[in-house]
Formats: sequence, structure tokens, C-alpha cells
Amino acid sequence: MLLFSLGLQKRRERINERLKILQNLVPNGTKVDISTMLEEAVHYVKFLQLQIRVRICVQNLISSHLSAASSTHPANSYMFL
Repeated sequence: MLLFSLGLQKRRERINERLKILQNLVPNGTKVDISTMLEEAVHYVKFLQLQIRVRICVQNLISSHLSAASSTHPANSYMFL
């Protein structure tokens, strides 16, 4: 039974360590309770995923615009950089 208690205590310590790390990563994570912070973490990760998708779309648009501009007017392609 003592081994089980030590294992459980070790597990709780690891969870608490990781929660502290997550609290520092999430905006306002240290100012709210754990449950709210976890909800905010989910929203924040979804927001970051959306930001990545938007950046990829913008990058693809710029790349396609640059390649179209350079194929029609190679001397003026630097203007879009």
C-alpha cells in the first residue's frame, strides 16, 4: 500500500509541475483556477492553430502572386517583396 501511495504522490507532483508550466504558457493562466486555465489552454491552442493556417494561406497567396508576377514581368518581380 505504501508503494501505491508513493506512486500516486509522484504522479500528482508531475501533474502539478506540468500544470505550472502550462499556466505560464497560457495568457492569464496564473490568474484563474485550474479548470478555467485548462479551458483557456484549449482555446489558446485552437487560436494558435488558426494563426498557423492563416499564415500558411497568406504565404501561399504571396508565393503564387510572386510566381505569376515573375512569369509575366521578370524585371518587376522585386516590387512585390
